[in-house]
Amino acid sequence: MAKDDYIEITAIVGGHDLAYRVVAGKQGRTVDGEWSKDGNLQWYVAQEKTRGGTVTKQVAFAATSIVAITIVKKEV
Repeated sequence: MAKDDYIEITAIVGGHDLAYRVVAGKQGRTVDGEWSKDGNLQWYVAQEKTRGGTVTKQVAFAATSIVAITIVKKEV
């Protein structure tokens, strides 16, 4: 993924739908999403990273609250 690519996570939080977007905001930044497990709970973690791999933005949602995950890649 590259600049302007994004991952949008729609989840139910407090009885309301919440859409959260993690965007690769600068040239050379990437956005990655992955599933992780912490004990019995599964999480979806989306991160914006620099070329060197430093995380600049991160968001995590419990799998039970996720309604949709949308991954959008910029077309060249």
